[in-house]
Amino acid sequence: MENKQIWKFEIKEGSIRMPIGAKILSVQSQRERGMIWALVDPNAEDEPRSFAVVGTGEPFDETNMTYIGTYQESPFVWHLFEWKDKQ
Repeated sequence: MENKQIWKFEIKEGSIRMPIGAKILSVQSQRERGMIWALVDPNAEDEPRSFAVVGTGEPFDETNMTYIGTYQESPFVWHLFEWKDKQ
């Protein structure tokens, strides 16, 4: 049986390094900062994962993007998308 752990990553526009195969479980705010919780293999090598943060009402093109989740940083509501093929 593999030993997995849940790790927390701060959301930032652009690239976030995560262990290869990290499975995103949740997106929420913690202390007014957007966070991602992911199930990871702590022994896996890191890879860059590319994200876009979109505000409610902002125009954007979701082509090649996957919706991850929504979180709030008062007074703003943000929507997190991951690029499908951008590293």
